[in-house]
Amino acid sequence: MWAISFSNNDGSLLTGAISIVITIISMCIWDLVCYWVMFFRFRHPLRRVVGLVMMWNANDPGAALKHMLAYSVYYSRIPSDFFFGITIATVALVIYLGSMLVGVFAPQLIQVGNVAPARPSGIFYPAASSNNNTA
Repeated sequence: MWAISFSNNDGSLLTGAISIVITIISMCIWDLVCYWVMFFRFRHPLRRVVGLVMMWNANDPGAALKHMLAYSVYYSRIPSDFFFGITIATVALVIYLGSMLVGVFAPQLIQVGNVAPARPSGIFYPAASSNNNTA
């Protein structure tokens, strides 16, 4: 196990930087999901393609959640399209909530703070000599 010592200002800066990195990673996960959905085979009617385009045009999972819920409500009479919209909305909700929770709680898991005092038996210091002669 290793430890790095930071001052109080540097520790806050490090925690903020890690929070930003986690937010960027969650945005990349959403882009990965949008890329993965492009490989669905389009054997279904064009209205499902419209739903996918709404999801692709959403810049974040929150917007996609809103669009796919609207899609599900609009096509609620067609069971396959309703469940398709709910499935994509559920994936968007999980990614949205996950990115929010990880962005809040992950930086707190990093222990940045004061260093504990060293164990006295692990510290070497030379014994003081009894004479005052200095060489």
